[in-house]
Amino acid sequence: MRSLALLAASTVLLTACAKPPVYLRPDLTPHDARAEVQSSKANILGAAVVALAADGYPIATVDNDKGVLTTAPRPVVVTAAEADCGKEKSRARTSDPLNVDDPDTYVAFTVLAGEDYIVVRATVEDRRNTFDEKTPLICTSRGLLEQAMLTDIKARL
Repeated sequence: MRSLALLAASTVLLTACAKPPVYLRPDLTPHDARAEVQSSKANILGAAVVALAADGYPIATVDNDKGVLTTAPRPVVVTAAEADCGKEKSRARTSDPLNVDDPDTYVAFTVLAGEDYIVVRATVEDRRNTFDEKTPLICTSRGLLEQAMLTDIKARL
């Protein structure tokens, strides 16, 4: 009985002394992919709609006059090579939120089209946030997602 009380007291003491993990934000500059193409703004946006829809991205807005297309976020498996979602640092270890068994990442795209050019940007967030359930982790893309989508759009022109 005495050992049980001692065990409970030490568990409470250790729990009270343990510090919660600290979240270290990504320190990368966001990347985008750009290319010059021999095509009109309307054709570029049309190709972007087809490429993004074929990959399962819900088209949120298309403004033909301004040359802007946006998608709604969709779940995508994103690797640490493709994005930096910061680190969770505790006394015992430092871990990457993307290096887990069941990632919960979402990607959305913005395409900017002009006469003879395309710019593709990705927004990546990790929705399994262990620090505050209401605030997802904002990630920084390393440019691979954008480059792959740019290649797909260009192939459809």
